[in-house]
Amino acid sequence: MARGKRTLLDNAYYHVINRGNQKQNIFFAELDYINYLRILKHYKRKYGFKLFGYCLMPNHVHLIINPALSENLAKIMQSITQTYTTWFNKKYTKVGHLWQGRFKSMVIEKNSYFLDCIN
Repeated sequence: MARGKRTLLDNAYYHVINRGNQKQNIFFAELDYINYLRILKHYKRKYGFKLFGYCLMPNHVHLIINPALSENLAKIMQSITQTYTTWFNKKYTKVGHLWQGRFKSMVIEKNSYFLDCIN
């Protein structure tokens, strides 16, 4: 079954969720969280997106972002996840997929949803 196209809107805010493969942990140590944030910061500069909030859980991440160009959302997430996966697999001597499928993204259309995501 084909997956549906993403909803992309100019000047929109997105709640992005990315989970570890088979709900497995993607962070084991404090350094893992720190490195993910370092990678996030690097690509924030490269792609010029605004980051309003994040939550790093042991097996998934939540991001609230506003890409400068809506079509860059996939490039942003691909860059972050590939870079982190390469680092993670090297650190833990693993191979293969770290993330479960493609990331989920929801357009934040209401202020109340935006505030709920930040909380």
